[in-house]
Amino acid sequence: MSNLIAEKTFKFAQQASNCMDVPELGRCFQELVKPHGVVASSAWAVIGGDAKLSRGFGEWPREWARYYREKRYFEVDPVFAALIKGNDAGYWDEQIAHSIMTKEAQQVMDDAKKFGYSDGYSRLIPTLNGSYYLVSLYGNELDRDPDVRIMFDLASTKFVQEGVLLLNRRVGKPLRDHDLTARQIEVLQSKADGNTDRSTADQLGISVKAVEAHLTNIRKQFSARSTSQAITMAREKGLISSTFSKK
Repeated sequence: MSNLIAEKTFKFAQQASNCMDVPELGRCFQELVKPHGVVASSAWAVIGGDAKLSRGFGEWPREWARYYREKRYFEVDPVFAALIKGNDAGYWDEQIAHSIMTKEAQQVMDDAKKFGYSDGYSRLIPTLNGSYYLVSLYGNELDRDPDVRIMFDLASTKFVQEGVLLLNRRVGKPLRDHDLTARQIEVLQSKADGNTDRSTADQLGISVKAVEAHLTNIRKQFSARSTSQAITMAREKGLISSTFSKK
């Protein structure tokens, strides 16, 4: 990383730690990335097995965000899908380069362009409570310098870390997007879909004993008498759904 980019990233990390509230943090982050073609930036919590988006912060594109949620584009967004499947960070064109673009997926990208966002960078960042935040940088032509990419990654992580701390502080207690890890949600969703422990294990590439251990821990965390009760409680929390499309 060049000295200039490293210095800017380090300065942002110091400033982020001293921000008094989430809006100030959002302005600070946007100020860092703006010179590199970013016109808006956001972080959104990824909730539950059906990967809903909730509780965002940052200098996000409000009109696009409202339209995106109204259209439920998180269900067909090819960039989001690529991130969920394991591509943890990248420019949008890189993310969708090897994706099968459905009509619905292409519509998301076309509409983003209509709102003025033909280029972007997105990253999934895990938090200490087992949930994830989706950080997105929006623009028309983002800087592709390798050093800038490193800055995007490092600064996005700090952005989420400090944002979650500030949100916790605001409500006076830790905010938990859910009480389960991503793997526990996958196991519970598979069971909710009617799969046996063996088929769940095969589907997720883990052992049957691991599935049983996850289910035991889930029941304890929910104080549930049975897996069926835990499934009902998880659905009420919005963690799992009747249909689960994640592969």
